[in-house]
Amino acid sequence: MLTSTEGVSDYISDLFGSVGSINAISFEEWFFLQTTFQILSSNCEEHKAVHRILRAVRRGQIKIIRESVAS
Repeated sequence: MLTSTEGVSDYISDLFGSVGSINAISFEEWFFLQTTFQILSSNCEEHKAVHRILRAVRRGQIKIIRESVAS
């Protein structure tokens, strides 16, 4: 489990890049982003990146798949 702010930030950056390249996200990653979105401050860069991914999922631009896309 990610505990540090830097770890979460790095994970979100990696996930954002992976999701952007294949237009898919796993259910576990999607759930993590839903939870993280609730916790993060609305003025931080990570919150904006998470919001972009979640909005793309809602619009159908990103699919939810079984396997993880992040490294």
